[in-house]
Amino acid sequence: MTEKKSEKIFEIIDELSTDEIKSVVEQFKNELELREHAEKTAAVAEIKAIADKVGLIVTISDVNFLKRKAGAKVGTKAKIKYRNPVTGEEWSGRGLQPKWIINFIAEGKDMQDYLTDEFKMPKS
Repeated sequence: MTEKKSEKIFEIIDELSTDEIKSVVEQFKNELELREHAEKTAAVAEIKAIADKVGLIVTISDVNFLKRKAGAKVGTKAKIKYRNPVTGEEWSGRGLQPKWIINFIAEGKDMQDYLTDEFKMPKS
């Protein structure tokens, strides 16, 4: 980064509140993750193309890179969307449906009845 760009950035930062700086830092982290992922994806494609050209098979074993999806946040936990009123079991609504949800559906019950307050639609 040039010194001029750096000076401009710090001039802007000086005018921001602490919360605004935290928000900008988070946005920069997300942007950095996206760019790093794009660079790795391009590098993998380039490596595979070169290997293919000379008749080699290449396996990429960077597990962290392979699991990571662009834009996915690290460490964010899904909010609880459904709660079993009898047992207190909870489900975020992601992944496979737990047995208690499957059983309620099989009994003809509506999943909307088990939404947590945060996800319930206001009644008109």
